[in-house]
Amino acid sequence: MDLHHDSHTHPHVLPRTGAKTGSFTIPTQGETSANVFYRIHLRVRDSDGLTRSVIRDIRPRKVTVTLATNPGGLQLRLDGQPVATPHSFVGVVGVERTLEAVSPQGTNWTFSSWSDGGARVHTIRTPPASTTYTARFVGQSALSIAIGNRTRYEGDSGTAGATFAVRLSAPRTVPVTVAWKTTDAPAKSHSE
Repeated sequence: MDLHHDSHTHPHVLPRTGAKTGSFTIPTQGETSANVFYRIHLRVRDSDGLTRSVIRDIRPRKVTVTLATNPGGLQLRLDGQPVATPHSFVGVVGVERTLEAVSPQGTNWTFSSWSDGGARVHTIRTPPASTTYTARFVGQSALSIAIGNRTRYEGDSGTAGATFAVRLSAPRTVPVTVAWKTTDAPAKSHSE
């Protein structure tokens, strides 16, 4: 038995002799192309030495899967490869695929949820009916930072510390960096 893929074949089950029955399992991982089928070569010999050969093809059930984002036009990954949305592909029912919502995107969009309830990166089995998977993103409001002014004078005895409050206008789901430096020599800087 061979796996046919595009214009070439891969051996799937090696030839056997003496078997009167048999079975095999079609894998759900690995090959993700929809351009596949299995071909079984069967040859039997009766007690008089006569033979008969038959070939049977096992063709997969296929569906169209669409990947979308809300809002539209954001990037996703299918099996680790970037795709622009909306993106549709034909898949073999039951084959595992990995969906990933790239997050954050730009300065305003962070992943919120998938329409199927999956994690940001998760594996699906290609469903038996055409399906759309939508990654929902939430916008982050424009951020403003308020930093209280502090003035410190250095005396002859060296430097002194300064404490100041930093307030964000809204909670963020992505890291925010606050950087500061002194304006007089020797300049020192720090970020948190």
